[in-house]
Amino acid sequence: DPICYLQTSEGGINCLGNPLGEAAVGIDYGMFWTTGGGFSNVSSSPSYQTQQVQHYLATANLPPSDYFNSNGRAYPDVATVGHNLEIVLNGESRVLDGTSASAPIFGGLVTLLNDLRLNSGSPPLGFLNPLLYGLSQTNSGSFRDVTVGHNACGGFGPPYCCADGFYASPGWDAVSGLGSPNFLVLYNAIKEMQ
Repeated sequence: DPICYLQTSEGGINCLGNPLGEAAVGIDYGMFWTTGGGFSNVSSSPSYQTQQVQHYLATANLPPSDYFNSNGRAYPDVATVGHNLEIVLNGESRVLDGTSASAPIFGGLVTLLNDLRLNSGSPPLGFLNPLLYGLSQTNSGSFRDVTVGHNACGGFGPPYCCADGFYASPGWDAVSGLGSPNFLVLYNAIKEMQ
């Protein structure tokens, strides 16, 4: 059942009396898929994400330490809406969900930020990740923090939930990264960099 329909004793939230903002996608919350996220076993953690990731590792409810590589590259960096987006495919309107919907939205936001820079005579932003992590610390509200949800469940039909997974929490987390971009705050921050 969607999170708003569950009793609070079962992890539900009163969505009418207590709007929760954004929630991570999860099959056990009524969606058709569950968000990814975690830590790489191949790439090491870059310095630009050290502070936020170390805070998460020190404060979050985590799976057992031997289930993941806490020194690996943490992901995701950001999250964007990825549900119920209308597209046109072969001349017909349809609805799309998932990364195929959210990645182009984020790409569009970056295009608008680069447009701002180029129209003012500045170079494009280039590799964004260090900038995004920095802005999350220096510009309050750059990202809408996603603090509800987890990636412990998956499957088709009834969800199969593992005992362990990563949970959304305040600040960076292994479910939604820094959160979803607040375009107006990011736009104004980039504008001030010129």
